[in-house]
Amino acid sequence: STADRTATVDRIRALPELAIFSGTDTDLSAVLAAGGAGAITALASVRGDLLRRVWDRAATTADDARTAQAALDTARAVLDARPAVAALKADLALRLGGDTWHVRPPLVDLPAADGRAFSQALARIGAAAGMDARRG
Repeated sequence: STADRTATVDRIRALPELAIFSGTDTDLSAVLAAGGAGAITALASVRGDLLRRVWDRAATTADDARTAQAALDTARAVLDARPAVAALKADLALRLGGDTWHVRPPLVDLPAADGRAFSQALARIGAAAGMDARRG
């Protein structure tokens, strides 16, 4: 993703025969409104339910769509405040268990407390949006 919403929307409109996806969580509702196919993002690995809610509400009232997108944007901001791969793996390790969720060098695992804080923040965002905090 170029993270350029205007370019993505322009591409969707210019090539309606193609299924164009965004790679940016914060652009999902705009991409869907323009006729895009959806989003493929890192956050979908751990909060796919938030992306699904934006998808489901894109065809409803503007307020519903904005509310769903706002929850997704908040979750993305929480992810963006950390090393993304380490944060995602920490969340998966906490929810799924096991000792196979470590990042590989040169990346560094999140400290355990930071991983718990990240996972708890995602759970709070989901709960505030009326979604299952367990996500799966």
